[in-house]
Amino acid sequence: MKLPGRTVFVGQREFMVRRAGVEGGPPLVLVHGWLFDAESMFHAVVPHLTDQFDVITIDHRGHGKTDRMGERYDIEDAADEVAAVIATLDVGPVSLLGYSMGGLIAQSVALRHPALVDRLVLAATAARPVRTGRVGFRIGLNLMRAIDRLSPTEGSWVGRFILRQRGSLDPEHDRFTWEMLQHRDSEAFHEAGAALWRFDSRDWIRRLKVPTMVVIATHDQVMPSPLQYELASLRPERVVELPSVGHESIITRPAEYAKAISAFWHET
Repeated sequence: MKLPGRTVFVGQREFMVRRAGVEGGPPLVLVHGWLFDAESMFHAVVPHLTDQFDVITIDHRGHGKTDRMGERYDIEDAADEVAAVIATLDVGPVSLLGYSMGGLIAQSVALRHPALVDRLVLAATAARPVRTGRVGFRIGLNLMRAIDRLSPTEGSWVGRFILRQRGSLDPEHDRFTWEMLQHRDSEAFHEAGAALWRFDSRDWIRRLKVPTMVVIATHDQVMPSPLQYELASLRPERVVELPSVGHESIITRPAEYAKAISAFWHET
């Protein structure tokens, strides 16, 4: 995604922001998930959105070109940082698309900073991303952290292998993806995983006073589809199903995302 960016300060930390589309158009902020940065997660969908929206992407702490921070944090901290970037850009209220882990962050932004959000799109995400096997998830995460501290290569190889197997990595993007995985902040990656383990919005997500659309990838194994349907049952006002697609759907089915987002914006 050859889109020039700029950095925005939140306190003493710099956050990378990329922006394209209709100047003065409705602002649409894309919030990326775990492992990926904004460029690698949203490169396919951004070109489908720029004819209607002022599209803004933000790299989270420890991802992409945003500062490395190396400290424990929760989803709420990432949400406050996204909100601070939106406020600094002076573009709110915005439509907020949260994908995967970004959906957890987007939920928290809407709860903690409601004046900044006028529409919420929650895609391939959940109200509680780890429902069963929580002990196994924690053990696996700590094992990966130990391996990453020795070398980032093994974790990068596994990530790239999974993307290849699921058909979400074009050969032309192979080198870029490898470099992105190699340069990720491994400590931030594992802190984000621990934050996923702790997150649960079931007690409060119904209270959000913002139009919400839930997009479900029906064959998702990374963010299991039953958890996505559980989220939809908590926010049932608008639900879009993408059949026969897994967690890579934002890359492999970008036109369908853009169509759903456009319809949602025009109808609410």
